[in-house]
Amino acid sequence: MDTPFKLALVVIFGGAVIIGIIAGRSEAAPTAAAAPTPTATALPVPLPNHVNIIPGNSNDQPAFDDPSVLTVHPGDMVTWTNLTSGSQTATADSGVFNSDVLAPGQSYTWTATKTGRFPYGSYLSPNVRGEIDVVP
Repeated sequence: MDTPFKLALVVIFGGAVIIGIIAGRSEAAPTAAAAPTPTATALPVPLPNHVNIIPGNSNDQPAFDDPSVLTVHPGDMVTWTNLTSGSQTATADSGVFNSDVLAPGQSYTWTATKTGRFPYGSYLSPNVRGEIDVVP
């Protein structure tokens, strides 16, 4: 190769590199996509004589019963459904009912046989408390 040809290749190659650098710097900087606006998750409305065990809003309240107080009559059936991502229970303080462990999605049904107030909780989550009031 002769010198003028080599010089022409260096100039062409050097020009291509300079054009590439200029083109690369002229592109707009990438921007992050805007975060989607969070939307509240609708909580299911409990059916009559039904208690939903639903996720809480913090570590202090990992779950809660909705409704926390339910009034029924003797002979009525009460159903608890665990809608949390962890195991829960529904255990009367008096021992009149005990769901044992409810895995996520599981339900437990108890039939009220006598009048009275029946406070209960989850022995897996001590802050989860509720009450069944059985009235004539």
